[in-house]
Amino acid sequence: QINQTVYLYDNVELKNTDGSVFKTNSATINLETNEIFGTEIISGISEKGNIVSEGFNIFDEGNKIIFNGKTNLILKKQ
Repeated sequence: QINQTVYLYDNVELKNTDGSVFKTNSATINLETNEIFGTEIISGISEKGNIVSEGFNIFDEGNKIIFNGKTNLILKKQ
């Protein structure tokens, strides 16, 4: 295929192998670079804490996540 981009809309849920779950209204997947990104609010829940942000970039096979814009992180005591 020429177009190597997948657009996801409405109640998008992204799960990481560490058990983290992220929810947003839209996400774009670049199949050439294996990057996932979005510009809408995203919220994430894991056993380590919770996060809410205005946007995100996921790359390096999910090992690196950058949260963009205003971001609120709450860490749980371990």
